[in-house]
Amino acid sequence: MLFGTILCLGDSLTAGARAENGGRAGLGYPELLPPLLDEAMPPSDGVGSPTEWAVLNRGVSGETTRQVLLRTPAALRELAGYPG
Repeated sequence: MLFGTILCLGDSLTAGARAENGGRAGLGYPELLPPLLDEAMPPSDGVGSPTEWAVLNRGVSGETTRQVLLRTPAALRELAGYPG
């Protein structure tokens, strides 16, 4: 797993179904994370490059908590092999 990689699991709220996001329908919160994280965690020296965030959106509309939990191990294995 690479530093700066985030795995987002969830239902339609994660997947982005019915999201409005300022006219960008279909975007879930995972797509909005990188700029928010850059702002919240600037480079420690104040002048370096921000972290490049790899955000994997694995939201599936209509899934229950049980279904998300059942596919979590496979999603983690995918993350472990993610080239970033």
